[in-house]
Amino acid sequence: MKPFNRSLTERRWVLIRQLNQLVFLVTALYLILDKIFEIDVSTYMYLAFFLWTVINWLLLRFNYLEASKVFGLLTFNMMIFVVATSEPFTTGMYLHFVTAGTVAMALYGYEQWKGALFFAMLSLTLHIITFTTDISFIHWKEVNAWEANLFFILNTLIMTGVCIYTIMIYFKFNYEAELALRESEKVIREQNEELSKINIELDRFVYSASHDLRSPLSTLSGLISISKLEKDEELKSKYLDLMNDRIKSMNVFINEIIDYSRNSRVEVTPEKVNLKTLIESIVNDLHFQADKERIDFCWDMDEDLIVISDVSRIKIIFNNLISNAIKYHDPNKETSWIKLNGEKILDKIQITIEDNGIGIKSELQDRVFEMFYRAHEHSNGSGLGLYIVREALVKLGGSIAVESHEGKGSKFQVELPSEFQRAEIT
Repeated sequence: MKPFNRSLTERRWVLIRQLNQLVFLVTALYLILDKIFEIDVSTYMYLAFFLWTVINWLLLRFNYLEASKVFGLLTFNMMIFVVATSEPFTTGMYLHFVTAGTVAMALYGYEQWKGALFFAMLSLTLHIITFTTDISFIHWKEVNAWEANLFFILNTLIMTGVCIYTIMIYFKFNYEAELALRESEKVIREQNEELSKINIELDRFVYSASHDLRSPLSTLSGLISISKLEKDEELKSKYLDLMNDRIKSMNVFINEIIDYSRNSRVEVTPEKVNLKTLIESIVNDLHFQADKERIDFCWDMDEDLIVISDVSRIKIIFNNLISNAIKYHDPNKETSWIKLNGEKILDKIQITIEDNGIGIKSELQDRVFEMFYRAHEHSNGSGLGLYIVREALVKLGGSIAVESHEGKGSKFQVELPSEFQRAEIT
């Protein structure tokens, strides 16, 4: 998880944990200095501060953040009050009330301003009492002028350092929150753009699909009406063949709609696929298409060309591309051929399907992947095939490019990652 994805609670958990560690280190530093200068300080005061860090650590360990904040700020203020009233003002121990107030503001923030104000006022009140009274709870700490100056400098540095650190880390949290907001806005914009695209495509899909379904149904209705009136059995048989062709056309279109829907909604399921074997099976399945027997298939593909990807989408991709290459062959040419080349280049698989068919006009090539676009006037297809190919490749992290010359043929180059990698959510 990226830092700017942390919740506000997690950020404050991190802050209080780090401050807890800092208190432990400062207590150890004071213990060492007092021993070096042979200053008489009750051992239980050090134990109290060490115990404070242990209890705070346990509260954080078991996710009692609110309890940790209340316990930590309340007892820290009280311990500083006890220590500050038991040594000269010149040591600067009272400065840590500023530290406690700053930390309280950071830990509670604006949304919990009552808690922040309460502990800030508590620190201020204890600070004033320390200055205005001679109250003392523990053994008085005797220090000379040099030691007092040293402790004052040390307390000033610690107070300043902790306050600056607390403010800076709070600024950092705000910066991370701003980054998270920007990232969320970016995601929302992208989602809105995607939704707009989906809505436009849905409108086009509903309009074109209803038209393409209504047209063969109207044809069938007309043929049925004519057949009822026809006496000639030969003509009736011809009408039945035409009806069968319309039904086949509708069946192809319905299958394309299913492919479109499945690609949009079904998650990618990667598995090991031998592309040579798969494409050979697709070519064999398309054997029923007219004039296939006069088309030569030329293979230049490794027998062990393996890809880890979604087999159903790969079938859709190559079924459409090979079907189109067969459908749009040039019957006026003496020989028709389709070349199928495949190779692995680094971590990519490149498959090229090239034919010497009728080709595509240069000005139309940028639009062949649009929904319901037909590049040929005499096409009886739905115009969904190449659109589905492109969308399926997007799902698989691949791409497709076309190069075509009218009257000479077309070349479609498919690129797939050799191993599908699901996009990470950040």
